[in-house]
Amino acid sequence: NSELNDETGEISDVLFDEIFGKGKRAATAEDFVKKFLRGRQNDNRATIEEVRELFSELNGMELSGTTRRVGEDGTPDDYAIDRTAWREYLMSKKNDLYCPEKRRLDESMLDKPLTAYWI
Repeated sequence: NSELNDETGEISDVLFDEIFGKGKRAATAEDFVKKFLRGRQNDNRATIEEVRELFSELNGMELSGTTRRVGEDGTPDDYAIDRTAWREYLMSKKNDLYCPEKRRLDESMLDKPLTAYWI
């Protein structure tokens, strides 16, 4: 649905401007950690190395048959993401609201009758 894609693009651009600065073309890994993960998400667990790994993955993705480039000279840059990669990140499983450790079932916590749980 192109209307949904347009709306998602507009929202992601507003967020990008709000977090990283209006008119900026790309966000550095350092800004991503400081302004987004720590500043907005209150996530103090992520490291700069993990973010660079994420950026490498995002920048390696192909959309519409072309690889995104964010470096000033047109070369891939694993130290920054552009607005397209930002939008992809927001819509991906990598942008997980849940702590991965808490997604594992701990059967020892299931000690009440079945009717006591929300199903």
